[in-house]
Order: sequence, then structure tokens, then C-alpha cells
Amino acid sequence: MPTAARLLRAVVLLHAGLILAQAGFAGQFLAGDAGWVRVHELNAGIIHLVAFVQLVVAILVWRPGRGPGWPALASLALLLAEELQLGFGYARILALHVPLGVAIFGLTVAMLVATRRLTRVDAPPRPGATHPGANLGR
Repeated sequence: MPTAARLLRAVVLLHAGLILAQAGFAGQFLAGDAGWVRVHELNAGIIHLVAFVQLVVAILVWRPGRGPGWPALASLALLLAEELQLGFGYARILALHVPLGVAIFGLTVAMLVATRRLTRVDAPPRPGATHPGANLGR
């Protein structure tokens, strides 16, 4: 699992960086430079692709990797939220688009912080998980 967990952390870091850039692109557009809306739209497509990759990697951490399932659930929630975000953006429903964007960024940063534990060598095993040598004293 450590390799998949490190890959997941890298994908979540990329995801968070793209989302942070997305806010900057939106700010440029809102400041009056209409050309940035195309960059914002292109970046949204890249974010969506990265969110899908993140979900796949999170499932690999969970199922064959025997890791926790929460990254897969959180990644699915992000992917679905980003689907809504795309719809709100194209529909120009900014009253929902902007706060949802903030929530997406917050969840992504929370995942980034939480995935650090998955990649630590000294991280304790999850409850109910077995580890090498668990039955040696019995």
C-alpha cells in the first residue's frame, strides 16, 4: 500500500494545486479580463480528469492495497461535487458555483492533510487490520 498511498498523495496535491489555480483564473476573469474565462474552463476539464484519476488511485489504495476506504469515498464526493460545479458554471449560477468551489477546495486540502498519514511509515494500522507479527505472542 505505501506506493499506492504515495501516488494518491501526489494526485491529491496536484488536484489541490489545480483548484487553487482555478480560483486565481476566476479572479482574473472577475477583475475584467474576459480571456481568463477560457483558461478557467480548460483548467476545469483538467481538474475533472485529475479527480477521476484520484478516485481510481484511491480505490486501489482501498481494495487491493488493504488501506482505508475513506479516500475512495472522499474522492467520489469530490468528483460528484465537481460535476455539479461544472453544471453551475456553465449555467452561470454563481450563487452556487462560488461557494461550492470554496467547499471543493476545502475538502481537497483536508484530503491532502489526511493522506499524509497514509504515507507515513510509522502510521498505526487501521482498526481491525492485521500486520506482520500480530499473532507472534499467542
